[in-house]
Amino acid sequence: MGTNVYLEWDGMTEQDRHKQYTGFSILYGHLGYLRASIWMIEENEILHKIFPDRHWYDATSIRYRFTDKGLENVMRLVDEYLETETLVEPEKPLWAKSLVSFYQLGLKLDRDGKNPRVLISW
Repeated sequence: MGTNVYLEWDGMTEQDRHKQYTGFSILYGHLGYLRASIWMIEENEILHKIFPDRHWYDATSIRYRFTDKGLENVMRLVDEYLETETLVEPEKPLWAKSLVSFYQLGLKLDRDGKNPRVLISW
């Protein structure tokens, strides 16, 4: 159990979609997939800060505006997140990198006019 965040966009191919099937890995933000297991409490809190409630309570993908200001917010959240003990939880930097990569992909798609959408299942 946990949170799965998928990025979809105009012109997305079946190959793009297939790459997002990662076996619940936390390493594939750059492909448009984020994972936070149910025990990843801090990570789920960060996702709630980034994506508005409407994305959490709708079972369809909803348009999300990726912006430079949003990326700054993600970077700030990641900095705060990594201030806690990463020696005890070595996956933290990996998840943080995946989150930033996910947002950067969304920002690129938005700039390219691909109308990125976010689908959250939990």
